[in-house]
Amino acid sequence: MVSKITEKKIKFICFLIAFGRDGLADVKFRKISRILVCGRVHLCREVFGETLNESRDPDHGQTDRYTSRFFLKHTFLEQAFDMLSEASFVMVN
Repeated sequence: MVSKITEKKIKFICFLIAFGRDGLADVKFRKISRILVCGRVHLCREVFGETLNESRDPDHGQTDRYTSRFFLKHTFLEQAFDMLSEASFVMVN
């Protein structure tokens, strides 16, 4: 989970990582097949821009809501965390 503190408000974006075909756990090589993104719609769009795939999200109109149906168009964790870092997010545990 990563967070951003702005004006005394903490904003979160969470990643879920799917390994292998259809998210099966018994994968031999542990190749990442998809990086799912959960968070406020406007915040996800602001951070990930054109790399955000919104095709699984049925409510395209509203921006001030939470979703767990976005995923990134790439499967590179380094690129995802670089984008979060550029948007002033930090890792939390």
